[in-house]
Amino acid sequence: MSKRHTVSIMGREIPIRTEVASEQVREASLMVSHMVERVREGGSVRDPLQVALLAALNLAGELLVEREQGTEEVGDRLEALNRRLTEELEGGLR
Repeated sequence: MSKRHTVSIMGREIPIRTEVASEQVREASLMVSHMVERVREGGSVRDPLQVALLAALNLAGELLVEREQGTEEVGDRLEALNRRLTEELEGGLR
């Protein structure tokens, strides 16, 4: 069941509905706010819409990097497990 939350980003109160826990909504809001501040600190962008869009693009880029690293990590673990299983099976057949 979705719950109502209100987050504050860029000085605006934004009502949202989600099934995500309140703590996760708060954390996501803080992540967005921090990224907005990083973009603003860069100083070259003043338009609020552009700041918000650049913050969103930066967060999406970070997510993609995390996903890629996680996928590589899982692949490495599966490869190691496959090698161990192959060695065990080959050893048992001798």
